Amino acid sequence: NVLIDGSSFVSTVAGTINRAAITLHSANGVRIGGVVTGTGLFTSTGVNFLNTASISASAITLTHTGLVTFSANLTAGAGAGAASITGAGVNQTDGVLKAGTLLLKGTGTFTLNKANLVGKLAADIHGPLSYTNNIDLVVGLIGSTSGISTHDAPLHLTLTNGNLLVNQAITTGTGAITFNVPNG
Repeated sequence: NVLIDGSSFVSTVAGTINRAAITLHSANGVRIGGVVTGTGLFTSTGVNFLNTASISASAITLTHTGLVTFSANLTAGAGAGAASITGAGVNQTDGVLKAGTLLLKGTGTFTLNKANLVGKLAADIHGPLSYTNNIDLVVGLIGSTSGISTHDAPLHLTLTNGNLLVNQAITTGTGAITFNVPNG
């Protein structure tokens, strides 16, 4: 197992980390500039990802009090595991998120508009959500979070491939809902 704690300084992780469980924590931000692989859980708090990073683990949990920004490929459980992102919004600038489930929580703008490969999505956020997926997507129940709620903010879901199945409620209050689903 690997624990990197940069609570009082900015840490940079470069190169390859290959361990069962990986935990990264920093009050000021841990920067990942290499390949991180693990057979267990990948957990981070206060982590920023560089363009060259690649994260692969059985499950991925990203938590930040600020905006979560990533341009890395993130793979949870070879694409069948769980991913969870909590923060003051998400900005996916590049990379692909591959997971069986994706749970989004927090307050801010959540923008994940790359060709993601997620099977099930649930979100309880206070802010706009713009999400793109490249395979069949189910809006469902993940843990105690049911469906998608944006609390009076817009929702834009795009599927570049596959079908959309809404198994749980989508609520946006006064926010507009836009679906771009070529296969229905």
